[in-house]
Amino acid sequence: MNNEELKTIILQNSVQGNGRLELSCERGHQLAAELGVPVTRIGAICMQQQIKIVHCRLGCFGGGHK
Repeated sequence: MNNEELKTIILQNSVQGNGRLELSCERGHQLAAELGVPVTRIGAICMQQQIKIVHCRLGCFGGGHK
């Protein structure tokens, strides 16, 4: 899968929140598994597109489990 196709899928799975696009950490991991790409590639495209990662599993980017 090339980066343009991956970018399109990530954008389709992002939601508008707090004035910008957001993608949940869980959804990022799901997409990586479904598409057979490293989660780091999902993260890199999110950074390039200024998509904020939210509800982080570790609590680093907008929450997590306490």
